Amino acid sequence: MMEKLEQETRAALNDLCAGRTRIPEAEWFLQQLYAHFSLNNSPEQKPELIVLGEDFPWELAWSFGARPYFIMGGSLETTRWSDTLLPRDADPVSRSACGYLLHPHGSLTENALIVTTLCSDNRRKLAELLRCHGLAVVAADVPPLGTSDAAREIWVEEMRTLCEEIEHRTGYRFRRSALRWAMDLRSRIREEIRSFLHAAEQTPGLSAPLRHIITESVWHTENPEEWLWRLEQLTEALRDSNVYFPPDRRPNVLLVGLCCWTAPGCGCWTASARPRST
Repeated sequence: MMEKLEQETRAALNDLCAGRTRIPEAEWFLQQLYAHFSLNNSPEQKPELIVLGEDFPWELAWSFGARPYFIMGGSLETTRWSDTLLPRDADPVSRSACGYLLHPHGSLTENALIVTTLCSDNRRKLAELLRCHGLAVVAADVPPLGTSDAAREIWVEEMRTLCEEIEHRTGYRFRRSALRWAMDLRSRIREEIRSFLHAAEQTPGLSAPLRHIITESVWHTENPEEWLWRLEQLTEALRDSNVYFPPDRRPNVLLVGLCCWTAPGCGCWTASARPRST
């Protein structure tokens, strides 16, 4: 099954890369994903902290000194393998993640602690199933999304309890300095992602799925600071390309012909035909 998972990943990435831009800075992100899902690197990937789902705070996951291994799902193959383990109404993400974690040919969960939030009935069933199969799972029973003071207090208390459990199970200590570092880094990553997406939208060659896979690769990086630097380099490369229009240089109105007069600084460009010689 794991061979088919790698094949599915490679096929998906190859399809995305078929029409990619010739900007070499984009290649690094694709190679990172190839390496992350390669079976050749599987023996080296022995995470001590596995984070299931993207609803657990990224900043907290990086605050314990251990590199977290994020699982956002699996593949069609891992989904089919777990069909008999979860209820029929389980969502595809839970099914694929279940097959990814429980398949006997996988080795990610050896000596690993799985961290998640019980944000839905499907996630609750998945966490219980993983525990029944002998995996170490800690979960925060967070309230539904909301902005009430009571909901925020419950969320904070659940996360505090979860962090204490992670410390107890792994021996890693939660560090406030590491949390501040992760919060600042996360803020800069979000800002740079916005800049990258804006630049990519102005540049032909980077399809929407390829832009998405580049930004989502942050979940699978071993070094988020390097990932941020690489994205900054890619954004600059897009802006330096000949076909990029900076937001303050693009015309608001395009006038064709010589019959119009425009005031300086109005943001209009005139496209006039060269007069014919008689």
